[in-house]
Amino acid sequence: MRYFIFSNLVYKETSKKKRRLYINNITLPTSLASWTLFSMKSSKKRNIGIFFSVFIQIVLAIFFITDIVLTLMKHHSFGTKAIFGYTIAKILILTFLTIINFMIVLPITNKLLAKNDDLKNNQKSSLAKHLYDVIQNKKEMSKLIWTNTWINAIWYSLYFLIFGLTFMLLIPGLGYPVLPGVWANNIIIAFAGASLIKMFLFDNILVPFAFSKEANKYIKCNNVANYLWIILTLAFYFLILIILEIAVYLNIISGWTDMLTITVLFPIIFALMYLAKAMIIIAANKENKNKNVYLAAFLVIPCYEK
Repeated sequence: MRYFIFSNLVYKETSKKKRRLYINNITLPTSLASWTLFSMKSSKKRNIGIFFSVFIQIVLAIFFITDIVLTLMKHHSFGTKAIFGYTIAKILILTFLTIINFMIVLPITNKLLAKNDDLKNNQKSSLAKHLYDVIQNKKEMSKLIWTNTWINAIWYSLYFLIFGLTFMLLIPGLGYPVLPGVWANNIIIAFAGASLIKMFLFDNILVPFAFSKEANKYIKCNNVANYLWIILTLAFYFLILIILEIAVYLNIISGWTDMLTITVLFPIIFALMYLAKAMIIIAANKENKNKNVYLAAFLVIPCYEK
């Protein structure tokens, strides 16, 4: 047997035709790292990891709420220097928190997962137990964790790009109530609101909950397909709204055409994405089709991961 090591991934060649993906070190979103640490026995390192992971999430939530409040109250009422200072401080703080996550939270999480007798002897299902089995017993990692990790990486990278809109609002003639300022405000509010929902509902409730019990009737790709369906549908809506706002501003289309496009296009996108996720679930379970598979495909029913 040969091993191929690239960064934190280990490919174990079991045959010439098949390679399975295993993990050497795990990269997790801060929310999943905190839930992993919560499932472990109390210790100094574990408590430090929990403190920083929860602290990072609290700071992010405060920033999202502040973004919404400042935007609703209109940036210009606070003064250009104040908003500029707030945005620069936010960039520096978020960069510092990212460093903390990669230098403190993740190393602590990986070290405790690598040496944890409690998880070794514990038969109770949890996110920490799943990750322990991934590292120690070479179990294949859940695709839900991979999906959540990549979506978070892309999501918060976009958050840094949105800072540019804040700076744009400070430019005379572009800020509120001029139209570019209006749609920039809408983008900031929509992104911050969606981020709060994603953080609390998906990252801290639904994803960890999927590992709280052993799956008796596991349905492949169910959680991943439903998760991507919701996130990608919102992303398409978000993108279309931006394009339409710009088109109205450039007088390419009228306000009525804008409303008509939204009324017609949004249900079509919803239906197409819904059918796509249903077909993915059915195709992934083609060798074991039953009523549970069809229920999971055409309804949004989370299931436990194995």
